[in-house]
Amino acid sequence: MSLAPGWEHSLTAARIVGDRLRADYTSAADMVRRRYPDIFLLMRLGVPAEIQPHLVAFASFCVKGDALVDLPVGERDPARFHAWADQVRAALATGTAEEPYLRAFLHTFAVCRVSHGDVLAHLRGQAVHLYVTGYATEQEYYDDLARVVMTTARFVAAIWGTEVSPAEERLTWLVIDAAQRVDHLVDLAEDLRDGRLTIPQTELLRFGVTRADLEAARDTPAVRALIAHRAAKARVLLREIRTRLDHARQPMKLCYQCMVLYYDQHLDAAERRGAAIDRGLLRYLRPRPAALGKGLTDILLSRLIVGATAASRNRA
Repeated sequence: MSLAPGWEHSLTAARIVGDRLRADYTSAADMVRRRYPDIFLLMRLGVPAEIQPHLVAFASFCVKGDALVDLPVGERDPARFHAWADQVRAALATGTAEEPYLRAFLHTFAVCRVSHGDVLAHLRGQAVHLYVTGYATEQEYYDDLARVVMTTARFVAAIWGTEVSPAEERLTWLVIDAAQRVDHLVDLAEDLRDGRLTIPQTELLRFGVTRADLEAARDTPAVRALIAHRAAKARVLLREIRTRLDHARQPMKLCYQCMVLYYDQHLDAAERRGAAIDRGLLRYLRPRPAALGKGLTDILLSRLIVGATAASRNRA
């Protein structure tokens, strides 16, 4: 299996040894690459080599869970999800697994000292999300987000090898909140077809928009105002994240820079489309090359500076 150049170096930098274990991590990376190719590319560019395999192993675990939960409402199978969750619990208890991605996750779980309780809490949160088809209020949205965000923050912190400070916990919350809001805009048409409405009912009432308006892709002033309002909320979050990133520790800063770049570009596309995003075309729009190129250049320069500084310290 061939991934982007440098993957073998990343495995070595992370001290992943043994042909089977390296193959397990490569399988996990391929899962993430196929599901989220853009994010995988930014992760490879923006995250230090020694962190990448562990971050990928955690991401593959999330990808597998999402594949069982984020389905059309009529296709969700609670029995299948709970069978997978039982498989994860058994793997945690025995330290062994049949699936390559899960073996990679178990290794990362042990090496990075991820809390057993956090994995179980993540599974419980996903089990609840399995039955979510929409939100009555913004608070319901936040409650759903919180079931995953707090465990995600601790997962990521364990991979970095650090304790999560209150400021970093808040930063992680903002990043995931912004990502979720942009995804909800990008996937609006698809979600509606799948039986989900991710815009809270209170927001629909505020702007005088009905679910039928969105399902019929009606380009009305009310729909345009609603979409603009939802995009503006995400934009505020992205701005706050950028401000907080100035004070974030490396390499978390680099990772979140990648995510902000990715979601900022897709939000730009959403705002350009306006009410037309409920026609399902946004997914196929491409970010603006100039802005994307500048963002990647900034991230790569940051990586070079961080790498040079670390090398200098090591020589000293």
